[in-house]
Amino acid sequence: MQLGLLIYLIAFVAPISILLHEVGHAMAAWFVKADHIYIFIGTGSKEKTFKAGKLQISIAPFFFVGGLAVSERKKSYSWIEKLFITISGPISSGIVVFLFWVISQFFATPFIQLFVLFNTWIAVVNLIPIQLKSKQTDGYVMLKILCSAIKN
Repeated sequence: MQLGLLIYLIAFVAPISILLHEVGHAMAAWFVKADHIYIFIGTGSKEKTFKAGKLQISIAPFFFVGGLAVSERKKSYSWIEKLFITISGPISSGIVVFLFWVISQFFATPFIQLFVLFNTWIAVVNLIPIQLKSKQTDGYVMLKILCSAIKN
């Protein structure tokens, strides 16, 4: 059973959870009228890319490792729009946690509980302001946005 849960985590929970988190950022960018929205899932050199209108999703071979959402607009984003786009990833993960927690009240399985726990981890860790080399959490980006807004 433990091996089955590990495979389920790597093959299903992690990539779907990462995608939903990044879709949260993308939806906020769409809401503030981004011209182009890019979602990158995983790491590795050979990516599969899907395009739909202004959205492009690229999935790399190690699709369970992490993700990134980037958006562009001709007119610069205001600091409040940047903050909105950034916080929308953790909010999206929080919504997933809530929905799967409700489902777990009726169907308490280790598979559903793993979805709740992994998405909780994504939401909480992304709110902590951390920078490791060139990688920054959403919390770190929000802190930079707020510090920049205060300076100006």
